[in-house]
Amino acid sequence: MKYGDALPSGFEIPSSGFWLKTDLTTEGNPFKLVRLRDGDRVMDCGLFVGTFTAACLEQGAAVVQAYEAAPKNAESARKNLGRYGVRARVIEAALVASDATSVGLNLAAFSGANTIVAGKAKKSVTVRAVNFRRELLEFKPDVLKLDVEGAEYELLDSLEPGDLASVRCIFVEFHPIENRDARIKKIQRFVEDEGLVIESPKLRAFVASRDVRTLFSD
Repeated sequence: MKYGDALPSGFEIPSSGFWLKTDLTTEGNPFKLVRLRDGDRVMDCGLFVGTFTAACLEQGAAVVQAYEAAPKNAESARKNLGRYGVRARVIEAALVASDATSVGLNLAAFSGANTIVAGKAKKSVTVRAVNFRRELLEFKPDVLKLDVEGAEYELLDSLEPGDLASVRCIFVEFHPIENRDARIKKIQRFVEDEGLVIESPKLRAFVASRDVRTLFSD
């Protein structure tokens, strides 16, 4: 999968994401092992301003259902993704493992690092929440991407056997938390039990796929 070099002209990255402008390169592409097929359904958990979603749509995805809790980020994403019409579904909500309909969002200095995980944030806002497992089962994505600033552990732990049946490829960015290694091992076992093969165990670019080819065999 291409990333930065797949973004359309006019795509706006905010000043707070200045580092993205240099990392959106072939060499720095965290999604290079994610293989998209024409017509894929993609679930983007942690939309920010829409970089991953736009890259997927530019490369043939049929539809991307994307979740962003922070109102300003969601507004920017809608502007960036408006060109794709109904192919880009921006859902302004946080994904949670419970049935809560709202949750506190802790705001970070970099707006791409906002999180629902409890911490010592100087400011927080209450945002809409939707249940992750329910959204996953209803949408049935081919590709699942999770970059949710520490909430990935609870979300993935909420899944049950068979829940990843539609997923051909999963990408996860694992963030630092207490007892991270044990939590990741549990998730890895679940993913493998679901029939996916781990292609990259990297904490910030974990990829598992039903397509067992390596990057270099493409």
